[in-house]
Amino acid sequence: MMTDVSATSGSDGSTTGAADASSGADSSAADAGSSTNTSNSAAADASPSSATTSSTTSSTTNSTASSSGGGCTMVDIIVDGGFEQGPQGNAWTSSSSNFGTPICDVASCGNGGGSGPNTGSYWSWIGGAGPSANTLPEVGTVSQSVIIPMGMATLQFQLQLPLCDTQLDYLEVRLDGQVVFTVDGGSSLCGQASYSLQSVDVSSFADGNSHTLQFYGETFALLVATNFMVDDVALFACQ
Repeated sequence: MMTDVSATSGSDGSTTGAADASSGADSSAADAGSSTNTSNSAAADASPSSATTSSTTSSTTNSTASSSGGGCTMVDIIVDGGFEQGPQGNAWTSSSSNFGTPICDVASCGNGGGSGPNTGSYWSWIGGAGPSANTLPEVGTVSQSVIIPMGMATLQFQLQLPLCDTQLDYLEVRLDGQVVFTVDGGSSLCGQASYSLQSVDVSSFADGNSHTLQFYGETFALLVATNFMVDDVALFACQ
């Protein structure tokens, strides 16, 4: 299934975006380790955004407690959902065209006009490259492989879009390359100063096999940077 977040505010431009948001299970992710990043901060240029299948927006922190549903106990199977191991950690594989990695702390990257992390010290900032960036579009990714047990499964994460350029800029959440959530620079979430909880039903992937979860974004910086801030990622599955 896939959730699409609809664009009601933002700037000019063309492309992907928008969203129907339906909700999945409440609960959320965790914090772990340490780190530093190359220069997402550098400019007044810098800042990141997203949405697809069932999605909820509420500005509470993901809880780490397991929940029960459908006759099973739902447990978070993501490792270091709060990115607290930092860019040098081994839980997430990350890349960025201009910055090396999207995994940030405020000391290394600034806050891109937003609040920085939702919890802890680190978060993933996809985007952040302005018109003077060396490489455009800026392409940023964070990914992790997980075995999703059979039964029900719900993906949750906190999302903030403090600065947006145009609808050309987008963030997708993918499982095995299939888009399950997307949001763009024309979203009504743009300009919000706080995080909102997104929830996506991914039960169709709950087959006992390994799957790759990826946050993938492209930003073009026609006028300013677009900032997609992601934190507290959780994937609740039957145990």
